[in-house]
Amino acid sequence: VIPTLYGQRRYLDELADPENLTELLGCNAELIGARSGTDFYYDPHTKHYTGAHKLLQGWCAGIKGIGKVLHMDFIHTDQGQPVFVEHSDNFHDLRERFPRSVTAFRRMMRFDDDIPLTFIIDRGIFKIALFSELRDPLNVHIVTWEKGYQKGQWQEENKSGEFILRRARNSSKDLKNYPFAFIDRPWSKDPSIRQIIVKATNPKNTTIEVAVHFR
Repeated sequence: VIPTLYGQRRYLDELADPENLTELLGCNAELIGARSGTDFYYDPHTKHYTGAHKLLQGWCAGIKGIGKVLHMDFIHTDQGQPVFVEHSDNFHDLRERFPRSVTAFRRMMRFDDDIPLTFIIDRGIFKIALFSELRDPLNVHIVTWEKGYQKGQWQEENKSGEFILRRARNSSKDLKNYPFAFIDRPWSKDPSIRQIIVKATNPKNTTIEVAVHFR
């Protein structure tokens, strides 16, 4: 038992080294069976840092302004379990941090270099050149939103498929329907990249049109 806050912090500082962190994350990966799949969510977060270390400043949505920021790049399994995290300051943006995190993640998970991994990234990564730069050297596929997509490209006659997602409200029998339709086609700017145009409709009959890229 370590009764004092100072003692706890000092002991934690002694334990918090990269080797112990990698071992801890590896044990967690074993516990949740993360090595059974190759599809993962890449989930970057930025938090306002209030500690004593001198960190670079950047935009922080939490304070709606500029301040010292800490980036935490999480990786989750396709079931949502957290399996990896890497901390960074504001010196590198997400597109520069991503290759480093993926390399450390592959090493921690003991995935051989010839095993392709797929990362679904919600935001902040879109860059045309990045798709080609990462696919071969890192052997990864990226699924992400198309930045700057111009609506109005939907063509009903070219629809590739459709499905309905049902979500329960307060009761498992109170279901709401969310219809989706999509067009899967090569992207005109780079045919090696798949562009998936999606039309999504909510229960209020409001429809949005977005595009997802896969390489």
